[in-house]
Amino acid sequence: MPESCVTGQVGYDLSRTEINSIDPATGTNYTDLYTHTEQFDNFHVQSLINEIDGKDSTGQTSADVPTVFGTNFQTLSVAQKATVATGGGYLDASFTPGPQVMNAIAYLDNALGRVVSELKQRNLYSSTAIIVTAKHGQSPSDHSKLVKNGDTLSKLLEAGNYLDPNGHFGPNNTKSGNLNDGTGLVDTGFVQTDDVGLIWLRDQSQLSAVVKTLRDNLSCNAPGICADGPQA
Repeated sequence: MPESCVTGQVGYDLSRTEINSIDPATGTNYTDLYTHTEQFDNFHVQSLINEIDGKDSTGQTSADVPTVFGTNFQTLSVAQKATVATGGGYLDASFTPGPQVMNAIAYLDNALGRVVSELKQRNLYSSTAIIVTAKHGQSPSDHSKLVKNGDTLSKLLEAGNYLDPNGHFGPNNTKSGNLNDGTGLVDTGFVQTDDVGLIWLRDQSQLSAVVKTLRDNLSCNAPGICADGPQA
């Protein structure tokens, strides 16, 4: 499951949000800048606090405090992947954090502190085991070894008609005017790319042809997807 889809509480009360959803206040998704991602992560912190306080994740209904709950945080990920030129990432291969990473770590420390404080206030801290872990590594800390090639994958698949050839998929093809309701995915395909790419096809019968297309275009030169080159 993609990182951006995994948020919320484990158990009967699932508070699940999507990092690539559009913030109605800005018209952009929450990954455009790490400080915007902080707003997204704060939704999760508030869900946890609501549950600790004996409510459901919305804070509207009384509920038992879950035996197990959790969430993930996206702020540090977004700061890590921002370019060094804009203050993101690490300054060297020794993981010296840039300004955005430093600020993201400070935000996370404060966010976790809010959860801990609420546990203490509700006399749950001494009976709660807190685990902080990382799901996976991000792009290289040594930014001199990182090459960003742009989204050549979508263009390659559009050319083969495996995605809508005019780029009308996902939020660009919404039927309802709501950018977050999924109506733009029907019969269009979709690509979600990060350190890896997730591909939804227009038609499942295209699978073998798509695999061949990808394997035939592994070079780092357009329209290649740079899957086998020394700069991959």
